[in-house]
Amino acid sequence: MGDKLLTRGLTTIKKVTITSHSATENVTVASMYGNIHVITGAYIPTLPAAVIGMSGLFRASTAAEFSLDCNGSDHFEMFDGTVMSAGEKQTSGGTKNEFIQVYCESANTWITIGQNGPFTNGG
Repeated sequence: MGDKLLTRGLTTIKKVTITSHSATENVTVASMYGNIHVITGAYIPTLPAAVIGMSGLFRASTAAEFSLDCNGSDHFEMFDGTVMSAGEKQTSGGTKNEFIQVYCESANTWITIGQNGPFTNGG
């Protein structure tokens, strides 16, 4: 599914691309530029190597705990500012519609800029 633009007057609106994850799998580089990722069960998507400008939002469509894993050489900075060790994952509380939003502003670092529900260090 590609990006589409809507133009009205002088305003251009970019449509968001939705990516669905129905297994534990690797997230593609192409889908980490603003996509919304829908997690359909108790899965562990693994992020690609963090590159400046990448971002994505990961939301649970069911009441199942999911984890967001980072590339083994990357690390997360949690929403509360805690810096996790390289290769660790953030894990949801298991409630439907919980989400975590991450972006990269410096190499090897995924910063959590938004979340709904408790996300903890999943090791």
